[in-house]
Amino acid sequence: MYFDPADRPALKEHAKDSIRQAKERGIPVTLVTIIYLVMQAAPSIISSTRMTSQVNILMNSGALDNATPQQMMELLQQMNVTSPGLSLVTLLLTIFLAIVGVGYQKYCLRISRHQHPGEIAALFDGFRDFGRYFGVLFLSGLFVFLWEMAGVIPGIILMVVGIALQSTAIILLSVAVVWVGVILGIIATFHYSQAVFAAIDDPDLAARDALRVSKDLMRGHKWEYFVLTLSFLGWTILIAMTAGILGIWIQPYMETTLASYYNGLIGWQPDDDTPAEPQPPVDEKEPEWWEK
Repeated sequence: MYFDPADRPALKEHAKDSIRQAKERGIPVTLVTIIYLVMQAAPSIISSTRMTSQVNILMNSGALDNATPQQMMELLQQMNVTSPGLSLVTLLLTIFLAIVGVGYQKYCLRISRHQHPGEIAALFDGFRDFGRYFGVLFLSGLFVFLWEMAGVIPGIILMVVGIALQSTAIILLSVAVVWVGVILGIIATFHYSQAVFAAIDDPDLAARDALRVSKDLMRGHKWEYFVLTLSFLGWTILIAMTAGILGIWIQPYMETTLASYYNGLIGWQPDDDTPAEPQPPVDEKEPEWWEK
């Protein structure tokens, strides 16, 4: 079976068929996804609960009686000051959930290949090679951030100059430069979008090499990948509108589709455990500026 990365309908159909077959074989795809989504939502739930508790304390103490809206906001901000200990916990939780995300990507990659992905514990597979996966995520995030800052920082400087000189033209130019930085960040995100999959496929691949492999795979495919991810926008909005409940069914569908896309990029074939050479880039329809 050859996966054509440019054939979006086929990739999505294959993802749905793979998930259906996995469920028929008794693989707990839905249960694993529920656990994964609850874990990913934990920071937001904790933050929301903490804020609600703070508001209740203020209301019961009478501190909000006769207070102006501005005074209420100041009181909430004072109570919401994050301690160094809480900041450290937040950082560690963020890293933990990122590695769990790697485990879920590996789970869906195996589903896309009609392989047994393992049980619930498969979510924590990324911790078996924590250093390498952390390196992939850290370096890709760092490079995306630097590409964004290449436009954002000059844009902010221009904004300050424009405000000081009261020049509308410079202010408008600064906004355009900031947007250039945002676009560069998006392009960089696509550059390294396959790095985790590459690291999963090759246990001997160093973090920096995984980024290089991803960049090679995505050469000539970034516009194609952008359109694929954009096709999930409607589902993403519906997930938000249903407070994440719809994600129980849509998350594995999206992740398995992206895994199938990766299979297409490397020319993966059934019963082939070694990734093939990257497919030659496609140069049709992709704008020249997208590659830069």
